[in-house]
Amino acid sequence: LTPPHLAKAGLGRTHLQDLVRKSVANAAEARAMEGATNETVRIAGCLPPLAECYDDDDSGAPPQELSETYAEILACLNGVDIVLVETIGRSSEALACLDAISSCPDERLRGAEVWVSFTLADDRGARLRGGEPLVEAALAVLERAAAGGSKLECLLVNCCAPSSCEAGLAALASSKDLRRHRFRAGAYANGFLKTTDEWLGRGGGEGVGGFRRTANDCGDYDDRTGLILPSAYARWAKKFVAAGASVVGGCCGVGVEAMAAASDALKR
Repeated sequence: LTPPHLAKAGLGRTHLQDLVRKSVANAAEARAMEGATNETVRIAGCLPPLAECYDDDDSGAPPQELSETYAEILACLNGVDIVLVETIGRSSEALACLDAISSCPDERLRGAEVWVSFTLADDRGARLRGGEPLVEAALAVLERAAAGGSKLECLLVNCCAPSSCEAGLAALASSKDLRRHRFRAGAYANGFLKTTDEWLGRGGGEGVGGFRRTANDCGDYDDRTGLILPSAYARWAKKFVAAGASVVGGCCGVGVEAMAAASDALKR
């Protein structure tokens, strides 16, 4: 929920706070209905990209505008256990989120656990969609979090092809510059046969050369729906862990069955 996306639905900025608060309340209610607590089921509150998730324009919004809007969203996330800075394609957005967190007047939110997840180009280059190398962006947010006192616990990659997530995890694990920082790593990939880069007509991506062929040869996708098969996502989940992930999830196109298969595979 961001002002630009609400505007597309004909809703003004005044709806933002109400909808974000209701989202947090709904999550808390669902947890309570299952008889769970924040010790067994944790609620993550999202600070998303303010423009389009897949916009590869590296200009972004002005820093002051980013910080002010993120502060407005953050103020409505009281009650979450994790602040999830998610699907970030430019480090400037992540840095603005961290600035909003470190200056938040709500002590609980200011001290909340923070996870930052980057979305990558659909290739093996370990680059953000805005073009920055993932390792450089990760180093920037880790240093900003340390300077601002934010509890940045986890760096993730999400909303891109499974192979891109695997490459991103490998880049994080192999970086000498990142080894002086303590953080968990994670991944939650998209499950579409057609990658975002292809969908946007940018070429490249998983459809070129052997990048997708490996998946198709293994029968990774349902021919009817174009979505990844549960058994295939389970294999990718194990690859993510092998590449350094301690957090595994699913993003767009990854359904309940695929997540159940991944969970079962990781328990074995």
